[in-house]
Amino acid sequence: MDIDLDSFMFIDKLYNIAVYTKHFKKQKNYDIVINHIYKLTDELIKIKTEKFNDKTITVYIDLKDYKIREVDYDFMKQMIKVLQEKYPDNLNHIYIKNATFVIKGIYAIIRPFIDKVTRKKIFFLKKGKNKDKDKSFNEEDLNKVFEN
Repeated sequence: MDIDLDSFMFIDKLYNIAVYTKHFKKQKNYDIVINHIYKLTDELIKIKTEKFNDKTITVYIDLKDYKIREVDYDFMKQMIKVLQEKYPDNLNHIYIKNATFVIKGIYAIIRPFIDKVTRKKIFFLKKGKNKDKDKSFNEEDLNKVFEN
């Protein structure tokens, strides 16, 4: 397997799931990746429930240096469906950073497979232009998530 799972997806110090897509590699079999996603999501929900009595999760995705040839539409559609079924009421928001126009085009293709309620929780971030769109978004938190 070519994916370093702990670099690809992890729980950050602010109790969010952080995803660095530059560490994602197209696979023939995603069982290990899917199990990692489930493990992290379950672990975060458990931590947040115990510490904050909150079962929601926020996901920050950084698309910097992501190679378009690594996009796997079937995997994305499969994960969207499975996560919507397995964690129907747990998603707070998904923030996507460094999305190119190509990535936004891909999102337009997979958008019909995403539940309408979930679609309203997905935000593409632009530097300095996010403050009015979503009052729960904190740009300083995002920078802390992705600082090395």
